[in-house]
Amino acid sequence: MLVKHSSACVVFPGGYGTLDELFEIIILVQTQKIENLKIYLYDTEFWKNMLIFLEGTLVKENMISIDELDILTLSDDIEFIEKDILKLFNKN
Repeated sequence: MLVKHSSACVVFPGGYGTLDELFEIIILVQTQKIENLKIYLYDTEFWKNMLIFLEGTLVKENMISIDELDILTLSDDIEFIEKDILKLFNKN
């Protein structure tokens, strides 16, 4: 319900609860229960090892495709994230 009517989700560094919510959102996008949701991970240094793990294990073992990682946008630039989200609403 946290993202049911959302167009974007920005995830900041956190602990187990943050990871739980992030993976719940990823599953909803992966299974197309939610469509067109952009997921931004803020703080490259914090998230990079998780992405390395996902690619080096889940992708390597064919549990997910490399394309499924494309639903995540990694950035240290909060202004880029803001502008990219605003583009979703200014498609005129």
